[in-house]
Amino acid sequence: MYLKAFNKKSERNIQTAKRLKQIGESFAGVKDFLGTDTVTMEALQAAKTEDKKLQAQIGDILGLLGRGLDEKAFEEYYETFKKNKQYDLGFNGRALVGDNPEDIKDTNYGNNNVLGSKDDEIHGTHVSGIILATRNNGVGMNGVANNAKLMSVRTVPDGDERDKDVALAIRYAVDNGAKVINMSFGKNWSPNKEWVFDAIKYAEKHDVLLVHAAGNDGKDIDVEHNWPNDTADKVSEFADNVLTIGAMSINTDKNLPASFSNYGRLNVDIFAPGVQIYSTFPKNEYQKISGTSMASPEVAGVAALVRSYYPQLSASQVKHIIMNSGTKLDMNVILPGSKSQENPEGKKVKFSELSITGAITNAYNALVLADKMVNK
Repeated sequence: MYLKAFNKKSERNIQTAKRLKQIGESFAGVKDFLGTDTVTMEALQAAKTEDKKLQAQIGDILGLLGRGLDEKAFEEYYETFKKNKQYDLGFNGRALVGDNPEDIKDTNYGNNNVLGSKDDEIHGTHVSGIILATRNNGVGMNGVANNAKLMSVRTVPDGDERDKDVALAIRYAVDNGAKVINMSFGKNWSPNKEWVFDAIKYAEKHDVLLVHAAGNDGKDIDVEHNWPNDTADKVSEFADNVLTIGAMSINTDKNLPASFSNYGRLNVDIFAPGVQIYSTFPKNEYQKISGTSMASPEVAGVAALVRSYYPQLSASQVKHIIMNSGTKLDMNVILPGSKSQENPEGKKVKFSELSITGAITNAYNALVLADKMVNK
């Protein structure tokens, strides 16, 4: 079973590595053609060439810049990718901790070092800052919630993301008082998904809301897999305490959805900002990162905000408050992942087709709706 999962992971990682290498080559080719070290949208739009390969490279970079990304953001992501042990196919982290990943009852493993390396690991620091960085102190940026406490649970350390780790992490957070759990991780293969399903139901039983990133593959997760989630068949939800979040860009036009964001009329609940999000970094720094991993804590922060002001509301009620209070947009947008060399403009669809709500999370509206529910 895990050999098959490993093969799936290997195939995915190889494809991701190829795509990142291709983007790097596109930047190099375009800069060489323009004779500059800096690539701008204006310069690319004015560039004229009959070279088909160069035309494709220009289209590739235009697509990135049009979504609010730049070369620096790409290079930072690529460096993180290369350092991440998940992409080291010869790495076996389980041997270090003495864990049997196929036995959910084998729980005596791991440690309490949630910080990891301050040089290489920035994801959790950035995500947590989005939710609850101190507001209005004149330092860095403001977190979404102004009355929340952080519980760090290092669920996905160096190595593969295991269903066992996810299931036990959810249970640990629930047992230790969490009311909102942000899950900025995901994968397309889940050999022991039933362990995670049981943990999601456990969280629902204890009135805990789970907020999950939809993923960064530019795919329709009504068709493609993205775990963990709250449905076994992509149609019927077995729990009512999970929100799945897509990422929007910095644009309010046809480029509104982030080009990398997964989507799904049945399996993505709502969208939130996820491109060039400025937040906390290790060593007392602040930087911008893009991903549904950044959109998810935007919504988790709103959920924490609502639950702190209106603790009598259940996890299910807060889920539906966020969904029902979002800002709906009736506009045509470019379908994430649809741009290609054959179709450089991409496919146009209604934004409402990309999620259940067809909306963007709105913190103010969520609080107004929560207040009406509690004080009507």
